[in-house]
Amino acid sequence: MFKKIIIGATILFTAFVSISETINTSPFKLRWTNLNDNNVTGYYIYWRQINWSYNDNRRLFVQKTNSQEIEYDLRNIFIYLSNGGYFFAVSAVDSSKNEGKLSLEAYYLLCPHVRDSLPNRQ
Repeated sequence: MFKKIIIGATILFTAFVSISETINTSPFKLRWTNLNDNNVTGYYIYWRQINWSYNDNRRLFVQKTNSQEIEYDLRNIFIYLSNGGYFFAVSAVDSSKNEGKLSLEAYYLLCPHVRDSLPNRQ
Protein backbone atom coordinates (compact mmCIF):
# COMPACT_ATOMS: atom_id res chain seq x y z
CA MET A 1 0.00 0.00 0.00
CA PHE A 2 1.29 3.47 -0.83
CA LYS A 3 2.00 6.06 1.80
CA LYS A 4 1.19 9.73 1.53
CA ILE A 5 3.55 11.83 -0.54
CA ILE A 6 4.62 15.20 0.79
CA ILE A 7 4.64 17.82 -1.93
CA GLY A 8 5.51 21.48 -2.07
CA ALA A 9 5.94 24.15 -4.69
CA THR A 10 7.06 27.71 -4.67
CA ILE A 11 4.43 30.22 -5.67
CA LEU A 12 4.83 33.96 -6.12
CA PHE A 13 5.85 34.75 -2.55
CA THR A 14 7.72 31.51 -1.81
CA ALA A 15 4.80 29.99 -0.02
CA PHE A 16 4.22 26.27 -0.13
CA VAL A 17 1.57 23.59 0.10
CA SER A 18 2.27 20.30 1.80
CA ILE A 19 0.45 17.21 2.95
CA SER A 20 1.55 16.80 6.53
CA GLU A 21 4.68 18.74 7.32
CA THR A 22 6.69 21.77 6.28
CA ILE A 23 9.20 21.19 3.53
CA ASN A 24 11.73 23.49 1.94
CA THR A 25 11.02 24.82 -1.50
CA SER A 26 12.91 27.00 -3.91
CA PRO A 27 11.80 28.95 -7.00
CA PHE A 28 10.45 26.75 -9.80
CA LYS A 29 11.03 23.54 -7.82
CA LEU A 30 8.49 20.90 -6.90
CA ARG A 31 9.85 18.86 -4.00
CA TRP A 32 8.46 15.86 -2.14
CA THR A 33 9.67 13.18 0.25
CA ASN A 34 10.88 10.01 -1.41
CA LEU A 35 8.86 7.03 -0.16
CA ASN A 36 10.87 4.45 1.73
CA ASP A 37 9.36 1.57 -0.25
CA ASN A 38 11.54 -0.65 -2.44
CA ASN A 39 8.58 -1.42 -4.69
CA VAL A 40 8.20 2.26 -5.71
CA THR A 41 10.06 2.90 -8.98
CA GLY A 42 9.09 6.52 -9.58
CA TYR A 43 6.45 9.21 -9.50
CA TYR A 44 4.05 10.90 -11.86
CA ILE A 45 3.81 14.68 -11.73
CA TYR A 46 0.39 15.86 -12.91
CA TRP A 47 -0.62 19.42 -13.77
CA ARG A 48 -3.91 21.11 -14.50
CA GLN A 49 -5.61 24.48 -14.59
CA ILE A 50 -8.72 25.15 -12.54
CA ASN A 51 -11.16 23.99 -15.24
CA TRP A 52 -9.11 20.92 -16.24
CA SER A 53 -8.93 17.48 -14.69
CA TYR A 54 -5.74 15.50 -14.25
CA ASN A 55 -5.15 13.01 -17.06
CA ASP A 56 -2.44 10.96 -18.75
CA ASN A 57 -1.79 13.71 -21.33
CA ARG A 58 -0.70 16.12 -18.59
CA ARG A 59 1.67 14.01 -16.56
CA LEU A 60 5.38 13.30 -16.50
CA PHE A 61 7.24 10.32 -15.03
CA VAL A 62 10.13 11.03 -12.66
CA GLN A 63 12.47 8.16 -11.76
CA LYS A 64 12.94 7.41 -8.06
CA THR A 65 16.37 8.30 -6.70
CA ASN A 66 18.25 7.37 -3.55
CA SER A 67 17.89 10.83 -2.05
CA GLN A 68 15.50 11.52 0.80
CA GLU A 69 13.68 14.15 -1.24
CA ILE A 70 12.80 14.23 -4.91
CA GLU A 71 13.07 17.62 -6.58
CA TYR A 72 11.82 18.50 -10.04
CA ASP A 73 12.45 21.76 -11.89
CA LEU A 74 9.02 22.92 -13.07
CA ARG A 75 10.61 25.04 -15.83
CA ASN A 76 10.89 21.77 -17.77
CA ILE A 77 7.08 21.72 -17.85
CA PHE A 78 6.52 25.50 -18.00
CA ILE A 79 8.14 25.80 -21.43
CA TYR A 80 5.07 24.00 -22.85
CA LEU A 81 2.43 25.97 -20.91
CA SER A 82 0.86 29.38 -21.33
CA ASN A 83 0.52 32.01 -18.60
CA GLY A 84 -1.94 31.26 -15.85
CA GLY A 85 -2.41 29.34 -12.64
CA TYR A 86 -1.52 25.65 -12.46
CA PHE A 87 -2.12 22.96 -9.89
CA PHE A 88 0.40 20.14 -9.45
CA ALA A 89 0.03 16.76 -7.74
CA VAL A 90 2.26 13.70 -7.46
CA SER A 91 1.51 9.96 -7.32
CA ALA A 92 3.85 7.04 -6.65
CA VAL A 93 4.25 4.22 -9.18
CA ASP A 94 5.34 0.69 -8.26
CA SER A 95 7.27 -1.93 -10.24
CA SER A 96 3.99 -3.41 -11.57
CA LYS A 97 2.97 0.04 -12.92
CA ASN A 98 0.28 0.41 -10.23
CA GLU A 99 -0.27 4.01 -9.29
CA GLY A 100 -0.99 5.34 -5.81
CA LYS A 101 -3.39 8.12 -4.90
CA LEU A 102 -2.62 11.69 -5.83
CA SER A 103 -1.00 13.92 -3.24
CA LEU A 104 -2.54 17.18 -2.18
CA GLU A 105 -2.12 19.92 -4.77
CA ALA A 106 0.46 22.65 -4.98
CA TYR A 107 -0.30 25.83 -6.94
CA TYR A 108 1.93 27.95 -9.13
CA LEU A 109 1.02 31.13 -11.00
CA LEU A 110 2.94 31.22 -14.26
CA CYS A 111 3.38 34.95 -14.98
CA PRO A 112 4.74 36.74 -18.06
CA HIS A 113 8.03 37.62 -16.29
CA VAL A 114 8.53 33.92 -15.51
CA ARG A 115 7.74 32.95 -19.11
CA ASP A 116 10.26 35.54 -20.35
CA SER A 117 13.01 33.89 -18.27
CA LEU A 118 12.44 30.42 -19.77
CA PRO A 119 14.50 28.97 -22.60
CA ASN A 120 12.81 28.79 -26.00
CA ARG A 121 10.48 25.89 -26.59
CA GLN A 122 12.11 22.96 -28.31
